Amino acid sequence: MLRMRHQSSRPPRAGTSRRRRSGSAPDALVHGEWLVTNRLGGFASCTVAGICTRRYHGWLVAAHPAPLGRVVLLTHLWEEIGLPSGAWIRLGGEELAGQVHVHGADSLVDFQLELGLPVWRFTKNGLTLEKRVLMPRMQNTTLVRYQLLWSGGGHASAAAGFALSAPRDRGGPAPRSV
Repeated sequence: MLRMRHQSSRPPRAGTSRRRRSGSAPDALVHGEWLVTNRLGGFASCTVAGICTRRYHGWLVAAHPAPLGRVVLLTHLWEEIGLPSGAWIRLGGEELAGQVHVHGADSLVDFQLELGLPVWRFTKNGLTLEKRVLMPRMQNTTLVRYQLLWSGGGHASAAAGFALSAPRDRGGPAPRSV
């Protein structure tokens, strides 16, 4: 069962967080959103499922001086967990041709904001993986940290897709894998 925790408009006391139970897990993953900023005007923002459903969503939206302004640099993460059995489980999600695909929703057991930063916890077949997103202050950089909390011999990998476009653009180049 997925537990989603978030902070309300009032910040909780240090070390605490407010909880919210989701109704339908896939629905909550697509409609729930998070935002991390770098104090330069840049940000990372996406749905809990990792789907960029809005034109200003991106894992790295860098802030540059005029005339460039904000530029979407990282649009997608393809994430997989390797199980000890050799099988791979996809995480995150994608929106292709208007259809939303949420991968690994059954593996996501917790999403929360810790000090305003998003934290996911996935568990599958004896493997527990924690994912955190943060942006260093005053840098156009997004850090995605994966930590195996208990593996039993598993491993994780991720690949990124990118497109250069301004958030106000409706179109843009298709994401490319790196």
